[in-house]
Amino acid sequence: MGRRAYLNRLALVGSLIFFLPLWIRSAGVRRPYIGGVLGYFPLVLFQNISFSVPFDSSELNIPEFIPQFS
Repeated sequence: MGRRAYLNRLALVGSLIFFLPLWIRSAGVRRPYIGGVLGYFPLVLFQNISFSVPFDSSELNIPEFIPQFS
C-alpha cells in the first residue's frame, strides 16, 4: 500500500474507533465493553475493503496496482 492509502485507512479506522463508542454511549448503552467490542469491528471490516487510492509505485519499484482484499 502507498503512504496515502495507509494514512486514509488509518484515519478511517481511527475515527470509527473513536466515534463508535461515543455513539453507542449516546444511544443508551451503558456497558463499556460493548463499545470496545464494536469499536474493534471496523478494524476487521476495513481489512476486507480495497481503497481506490492511487498507488505510489515509486516506493517499491514494482508495477502500479491497487491492493485488492477479497
